[in-house]
Amino acid sequence: MGFTYISLRNEQTSLLATGTTRGAGGFLRRGSEFRRVVALEAGEPGPRRSLRVTLDGGEVLEGVAETVHAYSVPIYNGRRPGTNVVARLGSEKQGDERLGGIINHWIPR
Repeated sequence: MGFTYISLRNEQTSLLATGTTRGAGGFLRRGSEFRRVVALEAGEPGPRRSLRVTLDGGEVLEGVAETVHAYSVPIYNGRRPGTNVVARLGSEKQGDERLGGIINHWIPR
């Protein structure tokens, strides 16, 4: 089973989530508000990837992450790609936000 791990933040918002084929978990913090992440979808590693994060209560954050720096680290008998990104993520309720951070993506052989 593989995973996608995202950690994005700006001055007001922090998003930490992990998604697998079995589901997702994590948290979003906006100011003093905390929300649970219930679903996470991220495009394949590359220069630009789509993001979709569903929060408890049904709010959906959608956007794109652009790679600033790509790297990989050894894991088991392979490599796990990771990226430093700048993302635009938002919803109809909140509007778009610009966040920076990392996205790690690993699919075992």
